This record gives sequence, C-alpha cells and structure tokens, in this order.
Amino acid sequence: MTTRLARLATVVALVVFSGGFSASAMAAKTKAMAGTCTVPRARPYSTYYYYMAMTDALRLAKAARDQSVTALNAGVSPTQSAPALLVALQSSEAGYRCAASYVEPYAKSNNRAISVSASGLSTSLHQLAGLENYVEQHTNDFLNGPGLDAPAGTRGPESADFTVKVNDAWDLLSMSVQVSSDAALSFDRSGKTGRMLLPASARAAVLTRLRAIAPSAEQQNDQSPALEAAVGKLIRILKDPRWRASDNHGAR
Repeated sequence: MTTRLARLATVVALVVFSGGFSASAMAAKTKAMAGTCTVPRARPYSTYYYYMAMTDALRLAKAARDQSVTALNAGVSPTQSAPALLVALQSSEAGYRCAASYVEPYAKSNNRAISVSASGLSTSLHQLAGLENYVEQHTNDFLNGPGLDAPAGTRGPESADFTVKVNDAWDLLSMSVQVSSDAALSFDRSGKTGRMLLPASARAAVLTRLRAIAPSAEQQNDQSPALEAAVGKLIRILKDPRWRASDNHGAR
C-alpha cells in the first residue's frame, strides 16, 4: 500500500517540478471562478468527507468532459454556432477547475492516503482544465484565422504531444481515485489482513455516490474511459466482503 502512495506522490511532484502545473496560477484561476463554484466546507481529517468531496469532483469532471466532447463533435454546424462552441469549451474548463476546488483542501490532510490522493486528483483536474483552455484558444484562433485554408497539421490540437498530455492527465486522475482506497482500509503488519475504517452506513453511502457517477462502472474494463474505469475499480475494492466495516466487529 505504501509503495502505491509513494509512486503517486512522486508522479505529482514530477508534474509540478516539470512546470506542468503551477499551483499559484491555478489558485488564481479557481478564485476567479468563486462566484460560479460553491464548495462545501472541507474536513481534511475525515475519510468519509474526502469521499464526499471526491465523488462531487468526479461528477463535475465527467460533466465537463462530456460537455467538451459533445461540443467538439458537433463543431460549428447548423445546430451549434461558433460562439456556442467556445462557450461550451469555456464552461468545460470551469467545470474541471471547480471539480479541483472540491478536493484541494484535502491535500493538507494528516492522513497520507487522503493527502496524496487529493493532490493527485486536483493536479490532474487542473491539467485537464489547462488542456481545455488550449483547445479553446486554438479553436478561437482557427475560427478567426485562416480557417480551412490553414496547412495540414495546424487545424487543431491533435498532435501526438497533446494526446500524450491528455492521456497522462487522465492516468493521474485514475491513479488518484484508486489510491484513495488506502484511506478506507487498515491492514495489520503482514499487509494481508485488513478492515474497513468506514462504518457500514458510510461505506454504503460512498458506494451509492460512486455508482451514480458511472452506473455501469462495475462492468468497466481497461478499454473503458479512464474515469469510469477508475470508479469501477474503487467500487470493487470498497464492496469487497473481506473488509469488515468499522462498526462490525463480528465475523463476516
């Protein structure tokens, strides 16, 4: 378990060090959206409330992703004007940043699993917002520039480098979601026998929220979108009958 946490912490540190994520710049962006993003009071010490914040963040991230994909697939067409396309992309970026603001306070948690998971998740969401902003700017330049007369290869952010960055951001999100399970489980020194730290009712509430994000998540596979696949893996961990709830001291 500690190896997985250490790996994710290293990935987050590398992203920040490489300049792929500016905490101060992202904080300024998030503050600028304060009027459109209402975040509940954080309780960084609580595994349950971290899961509440994380599921809210994932719900918003999924909505932002779907909005962007739908808008880009429609393009400028009889059903969508150029201004509407740009507004959709701006809204998607704001959605990712709002999602990040739900989990950012938990990066300061004394619980290392919560802290590392929250750091990774907020970093990935800001990366996705930044990439969305790039798409928005590129689309705006395209619509107001040479347009279809532009040379091949300059018509959109579809370069191999861009694709790698998008995939890396979703991979980081997936790792961050899965590693959150370390905050919910406690193992003995052997690492083989564990128990669930959440009471049964809290565990059920978290599973309900996860299933609402991706109703078919438990049937997801490696070919599924990263968010749904990560949610599916987390559901399978949390519902595992081997982990007795913290308020169930009897035999399972």
